Amino acid sequence: MRQQFLYVNGQDIGALTLGLLSEAPLLETFTVGPEKFLESLDGFLTKHDLSVDTLDGALVITGPGSATALRGSLAIMNTLAFTSGLALFGHEKPKEQSDLVFIQSLDLSKLPAEQGELEPVYAHEPRITRTNRDALRRLKPNP
Repeated sequence: MRQQFLYVNGQDIGALTLGLLSEAPLLETFTVGPEKFLESLDGFLTKHDLSVDTLDGALVITGPGSATALRGSLAIMNTLAFTSGLALFGHEKPKEQSDLVFIQSLDLSKLPAEQGELEPVYAHEPRITRTNRDALRRLKPNP
């Protein structure tokens, strides 16, 4: 029986790419934000008559990319792995490389399952700024 692997790429804040990995990979990109990633994954699995229990594993892109998007996609996949025992294969992918080219360059038989949770690789350091508002959310006067 042929193995079924899910492909999940949540590098981009405005899109989620999902796929089934086989001789001819099937890829679909959903133009949604992280708040719709789980809904998109559910719809994708339903459309292709799959469930997490029927999958042999998932190849998950860990970055680099948007911090918010990666936290969303990895939280979903880490939760599925924890609750269902789904094997996760974490891999970095250059953001400019197409998903199809990336998938075709891999040998799935040589990817070891990650131990524990997958962790994101961010595109840059966090950009934390000070607020210009007080505790009541009023603009502070300029000094």
